[in-house]
Amino acid sequence: MITFTTDGDANWHVGAIATLIDIGASDVHTTHANIHASVKFKISYFSSVKVQDEVEIEAKVLGHQGNLSSDMMVIKMKENGDLVVIGKPWILHLILILKIKIRFCNFSGAD
Repeated sequence: MITFTTDGDANWHVGAIATLIDIGASDVHTTHANIHASVKFKISYFSSVKVQDEVEIEAKVLGHQGNLSSDMMVIKMKENGDLVVIGKPWILHLILILKIKIRFCNFSGAD
């Protein structure tokens, strides 16, 4: 068992769940081939989950507005479908244009 992802009762630590939601939302946007960052993050916790329990994770894009995307991640218990967490991050897409200058230098070898 990885102890830093659990609380004192062997439940998933809420910080580990928040990280999972942030990474999952980021993963939804990897097909855009650009850089993105979470700019707003809302998580609703409904129940705890033990580290050995199986869960189902669903991530989807709710909509786009300009360079912003609204996502939703839902984590449910696989055994009974009980809701564990709903996360709703807003993702900002950053489009970077890299300009590379190559400067040719003439090295004569003289001091």
